[in-house]
Amino acid sequence: MSDGPATCHGVLLAVAGAGLLVTGPAGCGKSALALELLRRGHQLVADDAVELELRGGELLGRCPAGLTGLLHLRALGIIQVDTLFGPQAVRAQAQRVDLALLLGPLPEDNPDSRWQGHRDLWEIAGARLPRLRLDPQAGPYLATLAEAALMRWRGEGAMAPTWAAGDNAGAAS
Repeated sequence: MSDGPATCHGVLLAVAGAGLLVTGPAGCGKSALALELLRRGHQLVADDAVELELRGGELLGRCPAGLTGLLHLRALGIIQVDTLFGPQAVRAQAQRVDLALLLGPLPEDNPDSRWQGHRDLWEIAGARLPRLRLDPQAGPYLATLAEAALMRWRGEGAMAPTWAAGDNAGAAS
């Protein structure tokens, strides 16, 4: 496990106060998901490069200097989030990272992942972060799935957390 600060390719958002780190290969829909979550009233912390650091037992993420409030969309180029959604849509301070979403096809070696989701613990910047893999082919429901995943992880409503160390593949890097 890397114990020092790290930079991660992804998008970090504050979704109802919780930190959601969206990762995946180039072109998988990370920024498009971020755009939909912004439209729903959530906040952008960082796009493309997320600086991560373990501090006081919490994994914190922030935007590199000079990139705050910028979101790169393949079809449109770089947009200023505050211009489209207002200044409240940008979080300039560090954000605790609570959950990672990895956008990509579900692994075929685990037939139960179709019904239960594929989840593991991701070791990054000295922390073990819960991570859920979502298929970007979920299309217009991806933002709803992301919000539901955070609610489940946080134990809101009837959705209690169901994973711990050792679930599915265990820790992955």
